[in-house]
Amino acid sequence: MDDDHKLDDGHFHVLLLNVLHSLSSNLKKLISGTGPAGIGFTAIVVGGHVNVKRGSPIPFSKIINEYGYGFEIENGYFVCKKNGLYHFTASVCTVTGDVWVRIYKNNVEVGYLYKDQDSKWGSGTGSIVVRMMRGDKLHLSAEKNIRIADKVTIISGFCISC
Repeated sequence: MDDDHKLDDGHFHVLLLNVLHSLSSNLKKLISGTGPAGIGFTAIVVGGHVNVKRGSPIPFSKIINEYGYGFEIENGYFVCKKNGLYHFTASVCTVTGDVWVRIYKNNVEVGYLYKDQDSKWGSGTGSIVVRMMRGDKLHLSAEKNIRIADKVTIISGFCISC
């Protein structure tokens, strides 16, 4: 670098302080929720084991954390608020042995959790990556009558790129 383009120590320190101030300010906004935030959530089933009839959504009843909103606890649906590529993971534990659960986006199957076993307890876990548009809905639905175990049945999702 020639002498005309070198930063002297004073200018370098000012530049560095400006960059650090900007990073600090943006980090504070993200932490406080006043800045651009990501979208993500985790919800679980609580309140005892729950009977779920074939064709019914899994009734997630407690949001553990949520950033950017979108999970509707009253019906168990994630409603997309921002276009993007999303990652969802679900784990369903039953006290009836079998796990037969489908993942639906706008009522079209996009994933499946299946575990057929003879024991009393059953669990199935799956992950999907799916493009979501504002207003799209995603939910889990039982494909046969099952009894869901509480506190270990969970769904999480987040935007990979919004």
